[in-house]
Amino acid sequence: MEGQTMKKAISKLNDEERDIIERLYFNDETLSSIARGKKVSYQAI
Repeated sequence: MEGQTMKKAISKLNDEERDIIERLYFNDETLSSIARGKKVSYQAI
């Protein structure tokens, strides 16, 4: 049940938000790594 709830919640995010969540929690990337790739500060993430 939790997996379905998570998928439903993630599906409501916009593309950029979904990308960040997937990279953080499913690809084990760090905020700093994602921020570097997006050329923003980690606080902006």
